[in-house]
Amino acid sequence: MRLERRIERAIAGDSVSLGALGRLITPELLDGALRSEGVFAKRRRKLPPELVTWLVVAMALLRSLSIGNVLRRIVDGLEGFHRFGFAELPCATSIAHARDRLGWRPLRALFESLVSTLIPAHVDALLWHGLRVFTLDGMCCRMPDTEANEAHFGKPGTTRGGKAGFPQLRSVLLVSAWTHVIARAVVGPFSSGELTLAEKLLPAIDESWLLLMDRGFYTYAWLASLMSRRQPLVVRVTTDRFALRLRHGKALGRGDRLASILIPHALGRQRRELPRELEVRLVTATRRGFRKRVLATTLLDSRVFPAHEIAALYCDRWEAELAYREIKIHQADKRVNVTFRSHTPTRVLQEFYALLVAYNCIRALMADASAIVGVKPTQLSFTDCLERIRAALALNGHAAVGLDELLLVDLSLCRLQARRPGRRYERAVKIKMSNYPRTKRRRGKHGTCVWRQVPC
Repeated sequence: MRLERRIERAIAGDSVSLGALGRLITPELLDGALRSEGVFAKRRRKLPPELVTWLVVAMALLRSLSIGNVLRRIVDGLEGFHRFGFAELPCATSIAHARDRLGWRPLRALFESLVSTLIPAHVDALLWHGLRVFTLDGMCCRMPDTEANEAHFGKPGTTRGGKAGFPQLRSVLLVSAWTHVIARAVVGPFSSGELTLAEKLLPAIDESWLLLMDRGFYTYAWLASLMSRRQPLVVRVTTDRFALRLRHGKALGRGDRLASILIPHALGRQRRELPRELEVRLVTATRRGFRKRVLATTLLDSRVFPAHEIAALYCDRWEAELAYREIKIHQADKRVNVTFRSHTPTRVLQEFYALLVAYNCIRALMADASAIVGVKPTQLSFTDCLERIRAALALNGHAAVGLDELLLVDLSLCRLQARRPGRRYERAVKIKMSNYPRTKRRRGKHGTCVWRQVPC
């Protein structure tokens, strides 16, 4: 009956601008993000800041289309704008200048403002024992190989010597475990470590959020920073020869005991302000077909937080990896060699935050749609929902009645098959190195780009 009422309301509703995204990115939200960064139109232009912002967000949704085609696709759906005539469509240079005038900070402000509305709206889908669960991890993205991008972001090295073919940026994202909404984000050059970026992100993390982290975040200084804030956390313990020293304490059950992490001697001499030891709880997670994992957590009460529930919760840390796959492979189009299309660092950052804004809109719509049929947001197919949202953008300006409600109903039908338990995939690849020589860019006498071949 609930689904039927939704359909009836959809048929009786009114059309919305730019598909269903207009119900999430409201004019007030967009105007506030622009004004917070001091961006406003000094004179009447064909490409005002509001339109350019929508253009960049739509570029993240329609990655396979050229920027001019994206502009034609969206301009009908925005109230107050009319389709450009055949000879009136701004050229590529005009669009690039308009993007430069906008900058990347308004997109970051829009991302933060949108998150502040999405997290409270879906709080019920985030809770575990009264705590909101998020995963913290890093992600790298490629961009066009230009001198400006390489100078700002840098390139990773290769096992064959030299540098990789494309510059990359590194980001650390805080992802909701069960809605995949990205709550916090920080970006930097590829040379920046994940822990360095995470320290910049730490002041923006709510102290009541439960963080799930992998082994890369199991370092003494980082854990001390979190525990000084009384941050709930669950992190996987490293067991190699560089692992932190532990002093075991009281046993709380089978595979469950209290322990103290001892500060490394060198770190203790360098940073005397750090505590000498950190009290944690060690939980041994066993799962059929998988290696035994040891988890460290600050949830010390075994009666409120049973060990088997903590072990089951940590399995959902993989949801962050699924979110990164959705962003880089499905949304950014796996047929394209690079995630971003911009040739300057400012526009790359602009695209980065626009990509997060568009992804959060998709995931928010999926969360609303999942509530219609009473399933989890992760039980809906991201690729199917993405294609339906892209198709809805093509209906702009065609007086689609109740488009937002009909779209939610359509998204609610994109159900995934039940996940088969016990499946695992090794970290291995099937593609070997190419036998062809690698090309390397250099500049000619007149600034032209000349490519030459170098041996592998």
